[in-house]
Amino acid sequence: MADHASVNISQSQISCGVLELSRITDAKRAAYQLASRLYHPARGTAAAVCMLSDVVGTKTNSNTFIGIMLSNKFGTVMISEPTENPKTGNMIFVATITIDHTKFKAWYSEERVKSLRRVGS
Repeated sequence: MADHASVNISQSQISCGVLELSRITDAKRAAYQLASRLYHPARGTAAAVCMLSDVVGTKTNSNTFIGIMLSNKFGTVMISEPTENPKTGNMIFVATITIDHTKFKAWYSEERVKSLRRVGS
């Protein structure tokens, strides 16, 4: 499941504890990649929060990603009031996800084992 093209993960300029997600092409793979980024031993302490933005009222991979995080209780999701993006005229929102590392890391460990078993078959 290690497809780095499924999401762009950037360190936020706001804080070292915040990651910014963009260009989500596959929501489940994006969740896996976020966990891989957070829990890789070489990365040290994991970020506490991730954030993303998207257009209101559209069915997108970002919305599906938020659904995955909510349905699995991987964290608390706060969504801003919709506001107009002056560059595009689209109504957008910002989602901030405070990550429950215990649950998210446990899910990642299970998914990683499944992935390794598929490769070994």
